[in-house]
Amino acid sequence: MRDEFVYPNPSPELTNYLKLCKSNNRDDFDRAQRSAARNAILKAELLDYHRAQVAWACQSEHVGPPQVHASPSEKYSLVITTHSNGKGYFEYTKGAVSLMGGDTITTVCRNYGRFPFLFVEGCPNGHDYLVCGEDYQGQTIIELDTGRRRDYLPDSANAGSGFCWADITVSASKRTLGVTGCFWGGGYEIWLIDFSNPMECLPALERKEELDTFSGWSESEPDTCYISLEQNFVLFCQKFEMEMTAAEFEEYSRRVQEAGEEETLSETRTTRSTPWTRQAPTPTAEAFIRYLIKYWGPPRVCPLDFVENAKQLIRLAPEADHTMLNELLGGKEP
Repeated sequence: MRDEFVYPNPSPELTNYLKLCKSNNRDDFDRAQRSAARNAILKAELLDYHRAQVAWACQSEHVGPPQVHASPSEKYSLVITTHSNGKGYFEYTKGAVSLMGGDTITTVCRNYGRFPFLFVEGCPNGHDYLVCGEDYQGQTIIELDTGRRRDYLPDSANAGSGFCWADITVSASKRTLGVTGCFWGGGYEIWLIDFSNPMECLPALERKEELDTFSGWSESEPDTCYISLEQNFVLFCQKFEMEMTAAEFEEYSRRVQEAGEEETLSETRTTRSTPWTRQAPTPTAEAFIRYLIKYWGPPRVCPLDFVENAKQLIRLAPEADHTMLNELLGGKEP
């Protein structure tokens, strides 16, 4: 393998951007130049460049032993390997999924050192799936019994502000995913995702923001899960951290610094556990749109990804409700 990745036949716009990326200058003007140069590249070429660069890095000898995972039915096998991306950079990972003891179905090269995934077998539509992500801000769906593949990457990923999936679970009906993740640098959130037609769309049904913890799916209710609120309980004053006075918090900080650890001075406790049940398409779409209206009112500008998500939820609703829902969404159009 070559010592440096070389992309074949780059456009002048991509060549200019890569040249600017090699500059050691990190002032505001230089960052603005790079941003403008990046925006001048066709999205398809930029995506192909990054995909090719990750695939090239994943040809190297893997770091550490491979991780081998069997699907619940033991029909499929996933082998995950970790690969160096050079000193000072995040490692990459590669997932090769195959029929157990048989041919490889496909390989997913991921631009991050952790490879979250989920096998979902025996779906209502008759297919089996692997859920993972070629990009840490996107999702990759492999239809295992046909070999079809669908990659989702929001436009916001171009600015580094896509939602990153970290942990994935599926409901008993296999129609809904529970996803724990974050926006880069932000707190963890829970998103409930429609999985009824994963090769066509993956809209978020609802977003549960920071401090909530996913506590699992009900075995008796097809699309019901439990969302818990977990808080840090400080032992010396017998209070949750959010309830402490300034003096108590100062004393707590002093003890943590003195002890050199926090684990012996506090513990995580669940303060509530609330069931969440998937609703019909129309009330789901309406609730999501009203969430956008409430939290993204003027002067804030609603993210385009959220508006597109609302449009996908509208398409899932009965056609008779489309006019009402589209009129409600009208105030959030960019």
